[in-house]
Amino acid sequence: MQLAPKHYDVTLDSFLSSWNLERIKKMTIHEYADLSDHDSLCYWLEYGTKNLGAIGRISLNKFELWKPRDSKDKEFKDGRFKMEGVYAWNAQKGNTLEQAFNTIKQLVVDIVVHASNQDWTAIDGIRFHAIAKWKIACLFSKKQLLPVYSMRALLAIANGLGYAFTGKEKVSVIQAGIIGHKSEDEDMVDFSYRIYTQFASRDKISNRNYYIVGSKYSDGNGNDNVSVVDQFIAHGCVAIGWLDWLDFGHYMGKQNKEVNTFVASNWTIIKPTLGKIQGYFRLLSQMKSGDIIAVKSEGEYGQLNIIAYAEVVERNGSAYWHDEDVLGHHIHAEFLDAGFVNDTGETYAGTIHRLTREKDGPAFNKIFGWYAGDLQEVGPAESEETTEVIIDETDEEGYNGKVETSFERSAIASVIVNRVHNRIQNRFIEYLKANYPNDLSSGEKKYIDARRISSEEVFIYEIKPFSDVYTCIRQGIGQLFDYMHKEKSKKQKRIIIVGPNEPNPADLKFLDEIKKMLSVPFAYIAFDESRMTAKEY
Repeated sequence: MQLAPKHYDVTLDSFLSSWNLERIKKMTIHEYADLSDHDSLCYWLEYGTKNLGAIGRISLNKFELWKPRDSKDKEFKDGRFKMEGVYAWNAQKGNTLEQAFNTIKQLVVDIVVHASNQDWTAIDGIRFHAIAKWKIACLFSKKQLLPVYSMRALLAIANGLGYAFTGKEKVSVIQAGIIGHKSEDEDMVDFSYRIYTQFASRDKISNRNYYIVGSKYSDGNGNDNVSVVDQFIAHGCVAIGWLDWLDFGHYMGKQNKEVNTFVASNWTIIKPTLGKIQGYFRLLSQMKSGDIIAVKSEGEYGQLNIIAYAEVVERNGSAYWHDEDVLGHHIHAEFLDAGFVNDTGETYAGTIHRLTREKDGPAFNKIFGWYAGDLQEVGPAESEETTEVIIDETDEEGYNGKVETSFERSAIASVIVNRVHNRIQNRFIEYLKANYPNDLSSGEKKYIDARRISSEEVFIYEIKPFSDVYTCIRQGIGQLFDYMHKEKSKKQKRIIIVGPNEPNPADLKFLDEIKKMLSVPFAYIAFDESRMTAKEY
């Protein structure tokens, strides 16, 4: 589930201002199914209302009639689907495109009418793909339905609340059972977000691996000093350039023996050694969707600098693609963070390393930080996007040179990062309760990440999952001002940014300048999730 409580009402109002029952009754095939039209109904369902619950990982046939992305004629051998021109449809809805569309349009009208009348039982009986049907119903339900559309998630929530549903029940029955646990004063979206996080968030990737990958290519003279991290980000990938004229796609996921043979048959250079190059390709061959990659700029002699984090994803059914004219061997990736320099003090020379907690010990958490934990599948609390991260601190107090990475998270990466945010929020609240047992510590239902109330003070915390302390402060301080303004308590208020890393000298100088400007107490906390410790600055 992708759900953004803070933006829900704004997005819903935008959708309803564009689509209502009268427009649906008059819509054309193009207005319904053409995803290239950003005002089509299916575009709104798939993309425009993502933060009202995402349905994008389900095939487009969920809309019963759709425009295939490649716009080529398709042959549906099992007879379930038909195609005419650029549109495909469920064969049960009609023999011709016109018949099918008229049937589907009437079904959508019926869904909207019943949702407006809150007749959920009638919606159960409509023969329409369940995911799309209940998404449409939710959007027109006046916030009387959970924005949760998969049976798996509904059952996880219901069972967590004590029901013994099996999945054979109607969706309306499961929805009603869950909603019965909502208090009258709790907003439906906040309730949905809370119970999904509590009961339905599960990490689907139990065998996630962690890698370090270098971002320097050869300058043509044998020196690996050409940074390609900007190209990584631009192409949505990490990559290696060894044997870049060969396509390695056939060997992804293969046994080490096959990979070693492939490299030995093609590697004719003395340095690096054959064994080292074989090791690189063995690791490359095992990369898969869900793996976490720390991108380094340097790695030798205790100078391991991490400059980006990414998660491996599949595109067009594969995590790998080859292009010798770009970067060689590419692994599809969504970048989670970039535009920082994390000087770990560790040594990991070479192109690729696979790290484990057992093998690498404390270095594992030092290198991967908050990304070292399980990334639970929960909806985002808030988009943490940042653009054009430019840090220029080259004096004696500052950073390791100038970072000029232009970086903006995609929607997918924002969801991934907010899974980290939500996990850390829970862990940090656990930390507060354990270390301040006499205070009232909680995660707020709206907006505030964490709040602690002592006998004399109110502490308001904003959690930011950026590796760069400066960015954490810059992104979070405005929110803290807003929360402090809304906090009605007459007690002394304190505002605190919580991030994963300790500040360097330039960050400390920035912190001191902010503290001098503010009349309210302000601090930054570096929270070590692995040890459940917090250091305040």
